[in-house]
Amino acid sequence: MVKNLFLLIILAFVSCGGSSTGSGSSSSDATDDTDDTGSISGTITDSSNGDALSGVSITNSTSSTSTTSSGSGVYSFINLSAGNYSLSFSKSGYQVNSSTISVTADQTSDGNITLTPDSNKFVAVGRSGTVIASTDGTNWTAKTSGTTTELFKVKYLNSKLYAVGRSGLLLKSNDGNSWESVSTGTSANLLDIFYYNSLYVIVGGNETLGGNSIILTSTDASSWSKITSATKRELSGVSYLNTRYVTVGAGGTSTTANSIGSSTNGTTWAFTGTNFSQNKVLNSITTDGSYLYAVGGDGLIVKSNDFFNWTQLTTGISSQLYDVIYGSSKLVAVGNSGAIIYSTNGTDWTDKTISGGENFYGVTYGNSLYIIVGNNGVIYKSTDASSWDSLSSPTSNLIWSVEAID
Repeated sequence: MVKNLFLLIILAFVSCGGSSTGSGSSSSDATDDTDDTGSISGTITDSSNGDALSGVSITNSTSSTSTTSSGSGVYSFINLSAGNYSLSFSKSGYQVNSSTISVTADQTSDGNITLTPDSNKFVAVGRSGTVIASTDGTNWTAKTSGTTTELFKVKYLNSKLYAVGRSGLLLKSNDGNSWESVSTGTSANLLDIFYYNSLYVIVGGNETLGGNSIILTSTDASSWSKITSATKRELSGVSYLNTRYVTVGAGGTSTTANSIGSSTNGTTWAFTGTNFSQNKVLNSITTDGSYLYAVGGDGLIVKSNDFFNWTQLTTGISSQLYDVIYGSSKLVAVGNSGAIIYSTNGTDWTDKTISGGENFYGVTYGNSLYIIVGNNGVIYKSTDASSWDSLSSPTSNLIWSVEAID
């Protein structure tokens, strides 16, 4: 009897499939715990130099989340459901970049992004190879020029920036952020550069003590021809009006040599034939389209519409003037001890000197702003050439020149 009961129990067990988990179930039917989310991770870099960018704000509009890139430019979004995500990247001084990134479950999607710097609107150069730039005329940042050699003048010519300096130095740049050196074939200090009628003209000092100054010309800004001028003056500025390139001279090894020269072709230059007293220092020259204006020592400004006949103007100041520009229907000249004067008619001048101010060496106009630079890295801006605001500067080096990029 007991034996038959035991057999019945065994047969019942076999008929249930030999499982102890319960009727009709197995371990393969249990629910999986597989993770069905993915992530985005990447590094944000500067498109101009490849540097990692920290402090970039990243907004994920699809998931309504945001984050900020680390000191090494890294960011990430985790636990994202599979699908497409719209991301926006923003940082002061850079153009906003947007991207749609696809996320797959159990994978990390590549989120590497580059940001392009905002276009520079102003560039300034100075001592020790200093280059600073601004995208708005108010906020300025230091740039790497690749040199410690002094830079005297910067100009925006034929859609490129050019900076000239000591010992034959010439730099060029597309944007003011990165610069390359161009061989000029001279050791003379280069003080100004100009472009007109498909010809680049650089003027400067002399290669040997007591020698005459040199002039460089080029049609491509790469290969330069050297001309020995007929003056011992350092040629400090160059412009063009009425079929003539015109250059002016500052100090140099002789303060009695001719200080104004001209050329009709950029190759043959003459330094005679004007009524201007040659024992004056002239530091800069510009044009308003009708007249040439040259500025120099003791508040001197002279003007001419034919190169040969020059008229000295009354400025009301005695400070040496270093630079003059024409912009927004005004002439503005700057100089020693905070000197600022402007004219709306090319004859009468209004004094806006900043009391106790630094020496001002450069002035420009563009993007609806006048900008002045000078000693100890000072920067001023104005919308009307009358009221001036001091700006924070990224350098304490002397700044010789500033240029607007339109």
